[in-house]
Amino acid sequence: MEANWLAWKERIYPDLKRFAPDQRKAVSRKAGATPFDAIELFGIAAGIVATAMLARYLATEWVGNRRSVTTSLQFLFALPILPFAIAPFHVRRVRRGLRAQIETSQRFASLHQHRNVTR
Repeated sequence: MEANWLAWKERIYPDLKRFAPDQRKAVSRKAGATPFDAIELFGIAAGIVATAMLARYLATEWVGNRRSVTTSLQFLFALPILPFAIAPFHVRRVRRGLRAQIETSQRFASLHQHRNVTR
C-alpha cells in the first residue's frame, strides 16, 4: 500500500525522484511543511469562495428555498468540489518545497566538494 502511495506521489511530484528511495518519504513530509505563499493563499481563498457560490447555486436550483434542505445540500455539493478547487495550490506549495530542498542539497554538495578540494 505504501509503495502505491509513493508511486502516486512521484507522478505528482517528479522532483521527488531526485532523492534516494529511502529518503523520499521524509523529503515529501518536509516539503509538505513548506509555508504557503501569497498566491497559494489567494488561490485557496478564491477556490473556497467559488465552491461556496457554486454549491449555493446548485442547491437552490435543485430544491428551491427550503432553508434546512438547501443548507444540507450546499454542504454535500461542496464536499466533492472543494478538493479539486484547492488541490492545485497544495501541489504547487509542495513542489516549491521540493525545489528548495534540491537547491539546498546541491549547495551543500558543492560546498562539501569545495572543502575536499582545498584540503
